[in-house]
Amino acid sequence: MRIPSALLKEFIASLSGKASTTVDAYQRELRHFLDWISQRAGNSGPFDARQHLTKTALQTYLTHLGVKTRKC
Repeated sequence: MRIPSALLKEFIASLSGKASTTVDAYQRELRHFLDWISQRAGNSGPFDARQHLTKTALQTYLTHLGVKTRKC
């Protein structure tokens, strides 16, 4: 899966005014998440946020990290 650099740049730009350490941390975490999601079975081809960034994907990722999630 190829992650469009424009998507990352747009997200980072939305953090203007935040401390540089915050921006670095958010960018690092987003890259980690996107790397993880790109390695999941069935995630090939170009990145499509509507298809790949789902509630289930995020819950699975948080479980992967060992974070407890509450049911919504």
